[in-house]
Amino acid sequence: MNAHKVATVLSQKLTVLDGGLATSLEDRGHDLSGALWSARMLRDNPAELLAVNLDHANAGAQILSTASYQVSRRGFVANGLTAADADAALVASVGISRGAAEQASSATGRDVLVAASLGPYGAILADGSEYRGDYTISRQELLEFHAERLSVLRGTEPDLLAFETVPSAMEIDVINELLSTDFNGTPAWISCSAQTGDSISDGTSAAHALAAATAEAVLAIGFNCIKPELAQPLLTSISTVRPDLHRIVYSNAGRTWDAINRTWLDEGANHIDASTIEQWHEAGASIIGGCCGLGPAQVRAVARFAATRGNKSV
Repeated sequence: MNAHKVATVLSQKLTVLDGGLATSLEDRGHDLSGALWSARMLRDNPAELLAVNLDHANAGAQILSTASYQVSRRGFVANGLTAADADAALVASVGISRGAAEQASSATGRDVLVAASLGPYGAILADGSEYRGDYTISRQELLEFHAERLSVLRGTEPDLLAFETVPSAMEIDVINELLSTDFNGTPAWISCSAQTGDSISDGTSAAHALAAATAEAVLAIGFNCIKPELAQPLLTSISTVRPDLHRIVYSNAGRTWDAINRTWLDEGANHIDASTIEQWHEAGASIIGGCCGLGPAQVRAVARFAATRGNKSV
């Protein structure tokens, strides 16, 4: 982790985050319908992950996410692999994205950061509970779940830790504890899932839930994999929470996740229009990208908007 590089990239009025890795992989013909989602590509086809990271970087992304969202010892074991396989996949995920970031930086002369993606506990259940937060797990078990992955990632030195689609106030509190104690060496963001314009998925007020993100390592709070129309009211709802922090938002394409059949339902666009991106930016978002259904087209749309706001060339 290069603290100066992180500070430089995030000092802009708007930093361009990448789009959904799984979306780009599916667009390249890969079937990701299994419980491990894009994480299985870390074993099956790492070259494709590198190619997708590069596609996003070439579209203008200044932060590349690793393919580790669905990686955990418990999740891998439940799908016939081993705990050692999960640890190896976490390490590999950062190496792949680091390689893409270095290639992109060498080609363009601009800094590109690597964010280690960490899905919530609900993601490994593969039942849609990352959009509900109705966990039947103790706080201690949840703490151990996150600490396992952080222990492995510590040696890989990502630039950022990305705690994504967090649906539960208890999970935010657990993450904050870890970032305040044993794992306070890498800056992080915490982004939540939400089904309404003022609450995270478990029904807790967004402002109340994210006010718990007090660790010094936390540099951004916000929302991801939400419907686009929820972004502005959600950002507004946390406008007075930790005003020293960046706000991050990366919605999905507006579709609904069918956890039983493991597919997205309804229609959606492949990028968010400039007027909506402007609304998000004016509501406080300084890091914007795309989640499920939004790939390089979304990255290009955000990069174009960022260029008009006086940023350095992206």
